[in-house]
Amino acid sequence: MKLILTLSLTIIANCMIGQNYQCITSDQINYFGTSTLDNIVATRTDSIQVIDGDSIFYSFKTARFDEECPVTVAGPWFGDKVIIKPDGQNIFFNKVLDSVFIETNAHLNDTFLVYTYPTGEWIKGTVNLIESSTILGEIDSVKTIDLFSNSPEFDVLTPAIKLGKNSGFVQIFSLYDFPGFNNTLTLVGSEFPRVGLTRRKRGEIFDFQIGDSLNYSTNESNTNTNIGTGHRIELSFTEKTLWWPDSVTYKTHITDEKSNFMGSPIPTSVTTLEYDSEMTFYNLDAYVDTHLPSEFWYDSTSNALRYSVLRVDYCGRLVEDLHYMGHIIRMYDWPEVDDTTRECYVGEAFYIDEQTYQYIEGCGGNLFPQFVNYHGTGGPSAGGSINWISNEKGDCGNYLYIGVDTTTQTSFNFNVYPNPTSDFLTITSEKDEPIWYITLTSMNGDLVSSEFVDDISYQLDCNTFKSGNYLLQVFFINKEPENKLITIVR
Repeated sequence: MKLILTLSLTIIANCMIGQNYQCITSDQINYFGTSTLDNIVATRTDSIQVIDGDSIFYSFKTARFDEECPVTVAGPWFGDKVIIKPDGQNIFFNKVLDSVFIETNAHLNDTFLVYTYPTGEWIKGTVNLIESSTILGEIDSVKTIDLFSNSPEFDVLTPAIKLGKNSGFVQIFSLYDFPGFNNTLTLVGSEFPRVGLTRRKRGEIFDFQIGDSLNYSTNESNTNTNIGTGHRIELSFTEKTLWWPDSVTYKTHITDEKSNFMGSPIPTSVTTLEYDSEMTFYNLDAYVDTHLPSEFWYDSTSNALRYSVLRVDYCGRLVEDLHYMGHIIRMYDWPEVDDTTRECYVGEAFYIDEQTYQYIEGCGGNLFPQFVNYHGTGGPSAGGSINWISNEKGDCGNYLYIGVDTTTQTSFNFNVYPNPTSDFLTITSEKDEPIWYITLTSMNGDLVSSEFVDDISYQLDCNTFKSGNYLLQVFFINKEPENKLITIVR
């Protein structure tokens, strides 16, 4: 009976909000980015409660580091919960539990109260535009709500909220920090179906081709004495076996130059070792982490706090940083006793360990880029990190995924440029042998293009393809097809 009741309430809530423009959808995960995409956050409804006709959507928790407590666990950027009323009014709550109102049913030129300052001054919104727009590839009706205020604290130029009838928030600010306007957040991706910028799946992270190589350095040392070891490693992929549909095994050749340090940056000894190795990755269709960007997860068994950050780095690579903090304790005497929406965590006396794993599409994960730090008070400390070795192309050439352009791959009979591309991709035969046929397949296995060529060169129009990695297959007469990873950016 409990299950039937829960399903009934969810259906009622969805039907009730379906007639209005939406802010937060109950059955969708949406991603929002800052203007520079240096931080990408998400929405998700974890549970729904219906009380006296109001639908209450409860969200996940976020780890924060800018409060009175070292690690604060509180509501995410859109607040701990949202109350959705039958008339279309949505009520959000900021970090001090003040109400923020959005009237999703407001008509063109309607004005409504959004927020009241503790001093009695206000912020209001007016619906100044309703138009059809393409949102993540779909046509949607979008309302633009311009904000204005009689408060001197309101010093933002042309702030606006945009709502899609089907998309929900299209443009918004951090409601947890409202009435602060530090960053405008724009809808950049969504799941179900998966479109735009989202978390990467394991199959996209651990995707290498034969002939690719990774060049990186590692170090591990006592930060008090500077005694430790360092490695410069070149790892080349020599064989790839797909265990369809969800596993892959790579055979690799590794050259490891090991240096020992004894309190000085000049190594006391250097040795070089070469050997072959093998690695297997499973669950390729799963996300590298089951939690959303910035979502808090506490594992009481291992006494560890975990959260991730999704961002686009300055080279245009989508990066997911997975942070792990162990040996923490929960404080029950949070300074604001009346606030039950937040929890406080601190490190145990004299000891805390931190690890950061960096996942980059088509590059690696916890096998490669990472930072580990163990530190304490009055005792030895140790740190370890993996840093990528830049090449002649500099930081934004291919200094993470060197094999794309800089590694010589004698088995290739064709060239591709530019890679990455945003518009056209040129494919040329290396030996003046006609290219017979080409295909382009997404990382989900969908065929997005197939072209008959019968020429030594071909220009593929990529303007209509979404951002991401694709597998290019080039066919020659009487030869096995050859593959290469292609990146399309927008």
